[in-house]
Amino acid sequence: FSKVSPHLASQIRGGGTAQSLVAVAKGEKIPMLAAVLRVLVSCIYLGSGGTLGMEGPAIQVTTALSTCIGWAIGIRSATTQSLLASLGFSCGFAASFNAPLAGILFTMEELQHVSPRLSRSMICIILLAAIVSTAVLRLWQGNMHLFVLRLGTELEPGLRGGSFDAILGDNMWMLVSVP
Repeated sequence: FSKVSPHLASQIRGGGTAQSLVAVAKGEKIPMLAAVLRVLVSCIYLGSGGTLGMEGPAIQVTTALSTCIGWAIGIRSATTQSLLASLGFSCGFAASFNAPLAGILFTMEELQHVSPRLSRSMICIILLAAIVSTAVLRLWQGNMHLFVLRLGTELEPGLRGGSFDAILGDNMWMLVSVP
């Protein structure tokens, strides 16, 4: 890290989530070079047997993308950069953990410092972004379950027809868009 600037070195040091939280809190842009270096460093780290996951780097890269796009089109105030960083964080969080509701709730929690009241349109944009990012991940990698409920054969007849999962299958998560 001695060959890069101190700001860039701080962006690629650690997991990436803390840098994204700072971008949300301060409304700062994460440089695109930091996102590229984060991908390279993470590939080298994981390829050499590192034990940490890709969640932190994915969150930092999506946050960097959202803030850099906003910066490029002229959205440069700290408040709107904070909103864009939150949007990127929500997408990265939702896709990384395969949990769109977690991304939405986390973003709404982090946005409380920016605005005491979130507008309906802001919530809809965050909701849509988290669902789309999770849907894209599931299209690429499939819907992987961490915990699969295995019931004994004696319980199955009593549960037939009453389960949302039996009705909707792997698309049950789409029900979050109904409200």
